[in-house]
Amino acid sequence: MAGKIYTVSQLNKYLRQQFDDDIILQNIMLKGEISNFKVHSSGHCYFTLKDNLASIKCVAFRFNAMKFRFAPQKENINLKSFLT
Repeated sequence: MAGKIYTVSQLNKYLRQQFDDDIILQNIMLKGEISNFKVHSSGHCYFTLKDNLASIKCVAFRFNAMKFRFAPQKENINLKSFLT
């Protein structure tokens, strides 16, 4: 099946518009298990948030990661996600 090929910029613009237009996506709460947690030398934290059916790759930039009130490990945790 042939389809239109999009650039990375076009995809980002489309997804940004979806988040801007959808009130649910603007204030989404995610719950899942943290895995593959890594702290980069920049202070940014990279991890996967998963449940038994799916996973999503995440980043907490240094400014936000400094606010963590827990030591991220393999545990269930509630996170509030904002598109940046």
